[in-house]
Amino acid sequence: MVDEIFFLFLTHPNTRRELFDIHIQKRGLNPVDFNLDALVKASARFTGANIKQAISSGLYSICEGEWKLQSEDVLKEVQATKCLADLMPEKLDALREWARGPTVFAD
Repeated sequence: MVDEIFFLFLTHPNTRRELFDIHIQKRGLNPVDFNLDALVKASARFTGANIKQAISSGLYSICEGEWKLQSEDVLKEVQATKCLADLMPEKLDALREWARGPTVFAD
């Protein structure tokens, strides 16, 4: 039996859209009420964990008010997030190069 090593790197736009959809729904909100195109575009170098955190942070940022989470709240958190792809680009490039050999790329 041969084991495979799967390599998950930065998410594809369709995957990011699905992740925003999932995390918005988990909070009892309707993804139709959000500008998912803008959120997907702004989160180009995000992982799934970054997307989850942007939704959570957006909720915390409005918790003192009486309003509902909106695209602008999440977008502000996305723009404020320093993701690993921005903080350590050389290390991520090296990791991606290493993964070309022994791994199966996945999204």
